[in-house]
Order: sequence, then structure tokens, then C-alpha cells
Amino acid sequence: MLIKEVDPNRASPDYRVQAAAHFTIQSGLEFENSLWTSKTIQSGIWSCDRGLAVPASVKRLPNYKKAARSSGERGWEVAVRRSGGGCVPQGRGIYNAYLFVPNSAVTIRHAYQAFASVIEQAVASIGLLCERHSPFKTWCAGDYDLCLESRKFCGISQRRQFGTSQPKILIHAAILVDADLDQAFNAMRTFLREAGEPTSPDRRQAITVLEALGGNSRLARTFLYDLPRRLAVLHARWPDEAASNSGPS
Repeated sequence: MLIKEVDPNRASPDYRVQAAAHFTIQSGLEFENSLWTSKTIQSGIWSCDRGLAVPASVKRLPNYKKAARSSGERGWEVAVRRSGGGCVPQGRGIYNAYLFVPNSAVTIRHAYQAFASVIEQAVASIGLLCERHSPFKTWCAGDYDLCLESRKFCGISQRRQFGTSQPKILIHAAILVDADLDQAFNAMRTFLREAGEPTSPDRRQAITVLEALGGNSRLARTFLYDLPRRLAVLHARWPDEAASNSGPS
């Protein structure tokens, strides 16, 4: 389920919108890393071949190298990302939304809230109620986890540059849209167990947008087309939108 192009209703000459793209997991992470050197505000969504994105801290697990190799042999390549958190599955039906803003001094809290609100609004537009909380033993737990029916479908992270005359923000969300969660969680749990991680995420604490919609694929596609447009409006109005959007904390 890929979006071929994005044509936002609201545009500004000083920003660029990235259409959705499909990568390998490694090239997808490299794509987001490349945004860090951009001089312009950018936003969009992307997906990639199946794999597991992990923070650098996971490399300290006692059997990481062997477990990563075994996971790759099972068709789940392990790739290291430049942010914290935990293991995040990637692949068909899992989409990554991003917003990169150079020269922005918006606070961490306001940036998170503005980005989360865009996803909440896109979900609300297809008739779903989104909640902000982190379920027990969820995947990649964080303060700005988003849930449907009390189960997590979206996790948000943020990378920032401080202490310079040109602060930067890269906000990222991994969104479970119509993925095979049984397969994804089996791959995550097997890798983490083999690597020596004593705990692993609970499949029962996750849900896809499609599942919350009762299998309505038309509305799931509507969500995917709508989200990049809402991101484009957000960054066209940045930083005013972030500063004014307090939302729930």
C-alpha cells in the first residue's frame, strides 16, 4: 500500500514535500540521516523492506552479532539507527513519517505535541479515537506513544542539535498501518532473545490502523494519503503551529 505522490492543498515556496518512497531498511535509515544536512524544511512518509531497526545500545547485548546475523538469515535484516528507544519492526504495512526543521528553537515538548497532534487528527478523520500512553511491555516504549483501543500503533522519536547558532529538529514516527504483526513480533522477540535481552515486547499490546478499522482497507488508504498533507500544513506553519499547539502533555 504505497502512496505514489503527494500534492498538498496548502503550499509555500520555501519548503519541499517528499513523496512516499520505498527502500531497503538500511537505505531508509540513511535517507533520514541525509535530511540532517538539508537547508530546508522537509516532511513525508516512507516504508522499507522488512527488517528490525535498533538503537546503538542494542549492540552492547552479549550475543548481538550472532543474533543479528541469524535474524538476517531469516529475512529480517538488523539495522542500527541514530536514536534511542528499543527495537522497531519495519516492512510491508509499516510506515515512517518524518519532519525535519533546520534553524528551529521550538522546545522538545512542543515539537512532540505538534507532530503527535497531526497523526491524531489524521486518525480522527477516519473515525478512530487516538490515546497518548505507553502500554506495559509495549514495543519501543516512549512518552509520546499513540494508541488505538489502548494498544500502541505509533511511536515517536526526536533527534535534536543544541548549542549552536543553527539548532535542528528531526521528528520521526513509526506507524503500524496494515502490517502482519504476528510475523513482525515473532522476528523481534526471537532476535532479542537470541541477543540476550531479558525482556521483549508483548504482541498483545500492539494494533494496526487496519485492525482498529475492522479491516476497512479503504479508510486505511485514506489515512495514508491524508497524513503527508497534514504534515505539509504543519511545516508550512512552523514554528507558529508548534508553539501554539499545546495539546495534552
